[in-house]
Amino acid sequence: MGDDANGRSARGLPFGTRMGRYSLIRRLAVGGMAELYIARQAGIEGFEKIVALKRVLPHLAEDAQFVQMFLAEARIAATLDHPNIVHVTDIGEEDGEYFFAMEYVHGANLLEVLRRNDVLPLPRACALTIVTGVAAALHYAHDQLGPDGRPLGLVHRDVSPSNVMISYTGAVKLTDFGIVRAAGRTSVTAEGQTKGKAGYMSPEQCFGERIDRRSDVFALGILLYEATTGVRAFYAPNEFAMMGRTARVDYVPPQDIDPSYPPALARIVARALAKEPDERYPTAEAMHVELEAVAQAEGLRLSAVELSRHMKELFGAPAHPHTDLGTLPEPTATAMPAPSPPRVLLPWVLAGAGLAATVAVTIALWPRLDSAADEPAVREPMTTRSVETRPTSLAPAGSAHAEPTSDPTPGTEPTPPEAVPAQPAEAATEPASPTEPVRSTKRKKRRPRKPKTTSSSTIDRNALYPPGSQP
Repeated sequence: MGDDANGRSARGLPFGTRMGRYSLIRRLAVGGMAELYIARQAGIEGFEKIVALKRVLPHLAEDAQFVQMFLAEARIAATLDHPNIVHVTDIGEEDGEYFFAMEYVHGANLLEVLRRNDVLPLPRACALTIVTGVAAALHYAHDQLGPDGRPLGLVHRDVSPSNVMISYTGAVKLTDFGIVRAAGRTSVTAEGQTKGKAGYMSPEQCFGERIDRRSDVFALGILLYEATTGVRAFYAPNEFAMMGRTARVDYVPPQDIDPSYPPALARIVARALAKEPDERYPTAEAMHVELEAVAQAEGLRLSAVELSRHMKELFGAPAHPHTDLGTLPEPTATAMPAPSPPRVLLPWVLAGAGLAATVAVTIALWPRLDSAADEPAVREPMTTRSVETRPTSLAPAGSAHAEPTSDPTPGTEPTPPEAVPAQPAEAATEPASPTEPVRSTKRKKRRPRKPKTTSSSTIDRNALYPPGSQP
């Protein structure tokens, strides 16, 4: 199994590979810095837990600076204990490979939810439930203090749909704290890595300026816009153009997309997406409070139950890994069980063989009837000529089966078709006589049709994720 130029594993580690206390089940995703697996944690007395395990890619595991920053930030991420944050439970190293384990969220990320909805927005109550959950997670992280009592100044930097997990039970959880910030402090960014995703960064991120919690508030405004309108805020054909639109804060007002869009909600979007950080909400909590007030005024109930129902409408009820992945193989080879002794069947086999031989000899010696009347009727093969227009056959009248003649000589007619065994349709291309043209009954091969492609002109300019866009 080889790696590509960036160190990504082509297929991921094999099923059952051990990493510390964990056995890998299958790979979920791979990115520029790490790959994500579903893994099984085992313990004594049948203890078992399904977790998500993020493994640093091999080419980054050799960067000592990156590893130190990764471990430091992972330790910080492990201290974030909030119902709207995916909790990091363990950090480990196995044969020089670094990883951390976190809770497994049985559901889908917001990117998958928006794509499943196609170009239609989410139900407004569900959209606000998701955004307020992310706002609560961000405010908690922004307010974290270090062991010395000083603010840690945590900034997520990558608040995007793919990092917002929604469980099938309606829980909303923000993920990917720590590793993004660790990557932003090393030489990895000098190789073209960006501190965030194009289309989901604040203007100050696009310019490479110093950022604070208000940068995450801007990204939260983008989530609110997309979840409630169903379209991208800063979509463009390429990343450079997307960053340009973001830096200019060039987006279509939500009320221009949906005339029924509540004006109070549009004002929240406009403030969160202000170009200058001082004009935005000072905290994610302040934005959270106003969103709840708008929901109450609009008669919308922010409920995990309603969100769970919508998730089941979109995805059904996928099986949890506990029930759909079976038992992991043992890491070491185990001895095969001894085969059971074969049953004694030789006398019965010999008796059956003798009976079959007797029947075969009897059939071979049975007197055969040469009368053609006893032959079963055989349907004539389909030909392109009528039998009635041919001269009389060389076979005797009344014979249904005549021996075929040798090669025909000039002036004589070949054996009629009823004396020739049925051939496939392709064999009907042989000429009936030396002077008769060939009439093929082969079907003409049709040229395969090219698959229909969607013209770019037919794609709605407000489509949420047009082809080629990988936010």
